[in-house]
Amino acid sequence: MCDARQALRKVRNYEKADGIQRELKRMGVDTNDLNCEWRSKCGKRGSYGHLRKRRNESVDSMDVDDLCQQRQNAKNSKDYSRADELRDELRDLGVSLNDGECTWVCRYSGQRGEWSRWGSSRGRRFIRRGRSPSSSSSSYG
Repeated sequence: MCDARQALRKVRNYEKADGIQRELKRMGVDTNDLNCEWRSKCGKRGSYGHLRKRRNESVDSMDVDDLCQQRQNAKNSKDYSRADELRDELRDLGVSLNDGECTWVCRYSGQRGEWSRWGSSRGRRFIRRGRSPSSSSSSYG
């Protein structure tokens, strides 16, 4: 039931997912969605969803960095549906994002990383001020 509830939450069918949550409560099962764990009143416990497959696994930081950068590029170009898809993909990998600081952390392995707010365009900071990166070094002669 926990896996079914997780699948409903993933497709944002919260009404049905909440119904399963209420049924689990009636059965004496508490869930912790942050850690994808369940615990019964009799002391049994377990994990569900993607965590069951990935507990203690590390992620390829280069792949995560690339997905974060793709997501930032989508946000910069106002393609918010694509940005949301990439966010969900990262969440399935166990990666939590901090958009304010442009950092990520994998909750399974503790790995951390960061991405550029400007996306993949290098030197954009200079171009926005009216200077290109190559013109920032001047020659006196």
